[in-house]
Amino acid sequence: MNKFLFFLGLLLIGQFAYSQAYNPTGKALDESSLALGTGTTVVTDATADGGHSIYRSASAERATMWYGPYIHLQGGNYLVQFRLKVNDNTSTSTLCAIDVSSLTGGVSNAVLFLSPSMFRRANEWQLFTLTVSISDNVNNVEFRGLDFIPGVADLSLDYITIIPGDIKGIYSEGFSIDTKGNLNTTSINAGGAIAYTNSRNSFNSFNIGNRPGVNAGWISADFGGTDNSDRLVIGSGYNGKAIIATHNYNLTDWGGSLLINPQGGNVGIGTINPSEKLSVDGNIRTRKVIVTQTGWPDYVFDSSYQIPSLDSVSSFIQVNKRLPDMPSAAVVEKDGHDLGEVQKQLLKKVEELTLYVIEQQKKIAEIEKCNRRLQLENEMIMKSLNKK
Repeated sequence: MNKFLFFLGLLLIGQFAYSQAYNPTGKALDESSLALGTGTTVVTDATADGGHSIYRSASAERATMWYGPYIHLQGGNYLVQFRLKVNDNTSTSTLCAIDVSSLTGGVSNAVLFLSPSMFRRANEWQLFTLTVSISDNVNNVEFRGLDFIPGVADLSLDYITIIPGDIKGIYSEGFSIDTKGNLNTTSINAGGAIAYTNSRNSFNSFNIGNRPGVNAGWISADFGGTDNSDRLVIGSGYNGKAIIATHNYNLTDWGGSLLINPQGGNVGIGTINPSEKLSVDGNIRTRKVIVTQTGWPDYVFDSSYQIPSLDSVSSFIQVNKRLPDMPSAAVVEKDGHDLGEVQKQLLKKVEELTLYVIEQQKKIAEIEKCNRRLQLENEMIMKSLNKK
């Protein structure tokens, strides 16, 4: 079994190495085969393959940078890799679009809008890959750099490599790790990847982040639905703290509400066995707790309410060692207590206590009135005795 896994691994490594070859089909496009738009030039560049590259300055007019060469490709799936670099990777504005097209149609999934921030570093070559499906009998396939926007950055093209998708599970449109799994995505960017403008359903291992005030690159992944929906973003920021949050659809500011299990089970913090919608094994610090409660004990002050006598309360305390309607210490230690319910019962006790105090005050007032009357009668008796 171990030998089988070893040779299987060698086979997969060999297939991957083949897929990453510079020119496995003999089709590589550069300055010798591509047509150049007005304002685009071929320059000497020691870092480029062959020592030359196609170059367009940020000061050039808005136009197509390159196009052609109108070739025939056998119908199927392809990876088309563009080796590009920019002189400045700070801008998030659209620089141009790279695409694969045909005058007669038959090409799908073949456009990417580039911005300088998609490059890891300035003045460093980087491959950008399009997954392309080409129908049979398409004889005029072209590879273009379209709609170059002036004033954003200088752009250089080294070459374009066309890699066939005849290795199933590596280059087919449905990328299969095995016979049961598919990976259909436009972006999994590891190792210093920069977030694409308005990226969605993508994974990136590191990004600079577009939110002002975030101290470090932090969007590790963002997921969204429709183009104008909020994004779920996962990553780190604010001096390395982990973050799960929402961003607006174009990743320029925070988004709206974050729902956790809105119709599902329980959520646990510090526990692997949450028993409630939110179970926290530890302390919670907050500025305010708002509990929605029914049956608030305003009824205690209703004239029909029968307040327990102090004698009955005293008897209950003697037997149970707690106030009526309140949970026992044993119950609280075992099951905790309902914060809203306990607050309601405590308020009820305070209101009952207020009624007891009011009743006691009435009795005290009556006693004081009786004492004054007895005092006056006593004074009259004393005066009468003194006259005799």
